[in-house]
Amino acid sequence: MSGMLGTVSGLETRTIVGEALQGTLYDLMALSQLVKQSRWSVIGPSFHSLHIYLDRFSVLLTEKIDEIADSMVALGIPPFGQPKETSTRTLIQPVPNGFLRDGQVVGLIDDRVTAFVRYSQGRQALIDDTDIMSADMLRNLSFTLTAFVRSMPSVAKLAA
Repeated sequence: MSGMLGTVSGLETRTIVGEALQGTLYDLMALSQLVKQSRWSVIGPSFHSLHIYLDRFSVLLTEKIDEIADSMVALGIPPFGQPKETSTRTLIQPVPNGFLRDGQVVGLIDDRVTAFVRYSQGRQALIDDTDIMSADMLRNLSFTLTAFVRSMPSVAKLAA
């Protein structure tokens, strides 16, 4: 694949970019599963609005997972997304088992996305000088997820 347009050159650069993108992929996959688990578990007066919101968020995360994986392939870096690897290598903390109150879900999603953005920004900083396109992709990913979480239904407003 070394002849592919956009292939990252140099073994050290490829390793750094590959690790940054792979770590992001693990965290996105974990975040996606966490969102699904929260959707299945949410209860409370804001159930319906949160259920719809979490469905939309799940679709967005799936699109972003594919975007990261496809970018890795285009760079000649094989993406890994097996469940066991994802669960052991993600930095994203799981949500509690059992039913979750709507306000609890809002807080958990906000916390996990904030953590994801922090990790993604650290990875982006590592590759800023070596692969500006991948760094910009991570920057845009952080912006998109932050904006989406800010649009999350407010439990206080929905309960009123």
